[in-house]
Amino acid sequence: MATLRLRLTLAAAAVLLVSCATAPRGSPLPEAPPDPASAPALRVEVDGIPIHAFDQGPEDADILVLGVHGWGASGAEGLAFGRALGREAVSAEAADSRAPTVRLVSPDLPGSGASGKPEAPYTPEWFVAILDGLREALRRDRVVLAGHSLGGRLALEYTLAHPERVEALILLAPAGLSDSFYPLDRWALGRDSIIRAGTRLTTERLYMRFYRKRVVRDPRYAYPDVAAWAVAGLLTPEGRSALREVTRHALAAPDLTDRLDEIEVPVLLVWGRDDEVLRFESSAAYRELLPDLRGFLALEDCGHHPQTERSARTARAAYEFLAGLRAAGTSPP
Repeated sequence: MATLRLRLTLAAAAVLLVSCATAPRGSPLPEAPPDPASAPALRVEVDGIPIHAFDQGPEDADILVLGVHGWGASGAEGLAFGRALGREAVSAEAADSRAPTVRLVSPDLPGSGASGKPEAPYTPEWFVAILDGLREALRRDRVVLAGHSLGGRLALEYTLAHPERVEALILLAPAGLSDSFYPLDRWALGRDSIIRAGTRLTTERLYMRFYRKRVVRDPRYAYPDVAAWAVAGLLTPEGRSALREVTRHALAAPDLTDRLDEIEVPVLLVWGRDDEVLRFESSAAYRELLPDLRGFLALEDCGHHPQTERSARTARAAYEFLAGLRAAGTSPP
């Protein structure tokens, strides 16, 4: 019986990694995959923790967007989006010199990528303090937060804690609602033995399977160099420990449904209809409860990564959203 329980636990530990989704293969990729190793980046220190962040756009841009990545990922997952966002800004400025410029800074959150991996709580509140320290290091009074998946939850938490420091939110298939998780994933998140086993047994092969089969709808958008940037940090002893604590304390944190009506900043919500990680249907709660939802982009034939799989369409919606706020005078520099 003990052996059977062990086998069941080990099998369940891979729940978040090995579930499969059928992926279309017909449409061509729009451009070359991003290369994290050669992408512009900056390094700062926040509370003694070294933070590596990808940096796209002019330093003195009118709008600073902080990209907040999801569980088990890294700031490299914002590179395709940042490239497309930059093109939108350049195109807009060519048509109208008054069009706002945009800078996207996408950090590897502590515990991820090339940033430090300290022994730390890894709670939403702890990440909020890290994001605020990064904002201060970048010398901005107010920022836009573009949060994907778990990063969407952290963006919401930051806004609840510091509403005066947030111009607007771009939520990309955000976590934060228990109903967003598929039932088996929600069950696994409630069992510490599975979380421990899952983070201990994660391999590069399992990570890439998860990326190709669940994260993206079309596996060709599972850019190997972007995945490798995250995997290199996660598979160290410090990275595994950090991932375990992030899963326990941030991904499995209490539901935010009752607090969505406190988010008073303008919001753009983006979700892929074929998301196999967080249920598209849960977008209805955000649409109903967010007081200042300015736009909702539902992307066809798109999985959990709209900023990668539909980077051009997502960037166009994001730039129009931000430019519209500035033009209306509701989001000053």
